[in-house]
Amino acid sequence: MFGVGLIIAGLFPPDPGFGFPPGAPPGPVMPMSSHAMLHAVGFFVSMLGAIAGTIVFARRFAARGKGGWVAYCVASAVATPLLIALSIAFMSWSGVIVAFAGAVPFGWVAAMAARLRAELAIG
Repeated sequence: MFGVGLIIAGLFPPDPGFGFPPGAPPGPVMPMSSHAMLHAVGFFVSMLGAIAGTIVFARRFAARGKGGWVAYCVASAVATPLLIALSIAFMSWSGVIVAFAGAVPFGWVAAMAARLRAELAIG
């Protein structure tokens, strides 16, 4: 789900807004274009997939007694939607906040990949 959402978001660009790129309107573009709506759908699909993944891995690590990894997974599952909500609440900072909202699951995916690779090397 995470990857499919990223592909969708990448295929359909967002509307220019919040002053980016230079010359774009200073705030959000309303109404959104169809490609911007599909970009948003892709973003939400990817974030839902990442949140679901964090929950699955939290359960896996809990069963193995890995409390630190459980905490990291749960923190990622909570931080992602919280940051998305903050981006809606603080529209003037939404670009920056959404970047952090994306960085949380990307960091989590990278950490999980490294962890699983290390487990394979050991096992």
